[in-house]
Amino acid sequence: MDNDSDYHKTMRTLTGQPIQTADDREFTPDEIGNAIDAINCKTAPGKDGIACDIFQRAYKQFSNLINTLYNECLRQGCFLKRWKRVNVITTTKPDKRRRKGSIEI
Repeated sequence: MDNDSDYHKTMRTLTGQPIQTADDREFTPDEIGNAIDAINCKTAPGKDGIACDIFQRAYKQFSNLINTLYNECLRQGCFLKRWKRVNVITTTKPDKRRRKGSIEI
């Protein structure tokens, strides 16, 4: 940008470089395995359509591949946006009255 200060120019340059800080240690297999085991399988699959139990089974079969994938994402400083998206769909149980906050409507 033409009207950027020196600070802003520096920040734009830095954001284009891979992040390498002392706390960027690799994920351990235990950290990844524990995170995958902790996924709530009672929720609907994400946009990729992969159900929780399928992903957990895939991890048990291909843990080295998945560990490498996550650690390479960490090294590159890039996690796919689609991994961060969620669709929230609310439903009302048939025996419950609809509520907005704590006020019945």
